[in-house]
Amino acid sequence: MNFYISSFRYKIACVCFFGAVLSLANALLLKTPPEEILGRYGLSLCAMLALSFALWRPAFAYVREDARSLWEGRWDGPARTPAAEERERLRFERFYPKTKYALMRDPAGHRVATTLIACSCVEFRKKRAPCKHMFELARLTGALTEAGEEASRE
Repeated sequence: MNFYISSFRYKIACVCFFGAVLSLANALLLKTPPEEILGRYGLSLCAMLALSFALWRPAFAYVREDARSLWEGRWDGPARTPAAEERERLRFERFYPKTKYALMRDPAGHRVATTLIACSCVEFRKKRAPCKHMFELARLTGALTEAGEEASRE
């Protein structure tokens, strides 16, 4: 999965973050003086927190960025937009406007997860160009307007 944060990265980031928090809480529960906590666990706590931040950073950056700038910065130039009748068949099961993320099922029954920068469908994995799912998500989030769709067809 090539998304802003994959499930593996998310799990590793959670383990690092909660490992650091639990280590610190354990030391405080044992009434360890702060100097000793920093001496014993300081380097490992900093390393775990830095790793969790580095793994979560792409997700935070993606969510905070505007949909239009995400789309235009990555997918400039002409591309295939889905026809109106093809768009009618695209219905997302779940759509999360705040995170610019959507889930749907393709005709074969496979789950398709899409963002403005990647999609889990076969078309995107083969061509590395925006697919119909990404175009529909861009239209729903306001990253792609009707004028933008017509301009990309020319």
